[in-house]
Amino acid sequence: MDILNFISWIRGGRQVTSVDPDKTLVPIGIKDSRRDDGYLAAAITVEDFANQVGGLQTVAVDGVTITGDGTPGDPLVAAAPTPSYKVYTALLTQSGITAPAATVLENTLGTTVTFSYTFAGQYLISFGTAPNFVKTTFLASPLNADASNWFLFANKFNAPTRIALTTRVNGVDTNNLLNSTFIEIRVYN
Repeated sequence: MDILNFISWIRGGRQVTSVDPDKTLVPIGIKDSRRDDGYLAAAITVEDFANQVGGLQTVAVDGVTITGDGTPGDPLVAAAPTPSYKVYTALLTQSGITAPAATVLENTLGTTVTFSYTFAGQYLISFGTAPNFVKTTFLASPLNADASNWFLFANKFNAPTRIALTTRVNGVDTNNLLNSTFIEIRVYN
């Protein structure tokens, strides 16, 4: 039996998706060095083949665990790992004497995050429910091209409810510097 038989079966519509496992045969090739092609054509029942090979039990790929053997009684189930932190990620833009406006990219903190303006270059980040500030980190990166010689500072302020942001140029607190500025607040488990 060769590959052309398989191709003709598929083209002829003889491909099936379910069978009676103890009455259905699967063609196989058994290694036989006496033959010129090295294999002897044979058949095995689907049930015997499944018992010998065994079903999929547990496989982990890139942190995702897949369990089950794919049968109706034991379907495949994928489980993603639990993240080690919750995150608030946003792009901040601010002008004049207004609070920074946030374009939220992701918020898994489970609480609201609001921004307010205090005075030139001074802003507050407040949380509806306070995160665990001992396990909180803050990341920021300006995305605008004219970000030379200015700084963004973040300080835990009045913990555990607020983070203070300061934008400063040459030592002077200054408005209008947050232009699509990336921020990320991570709270680790």
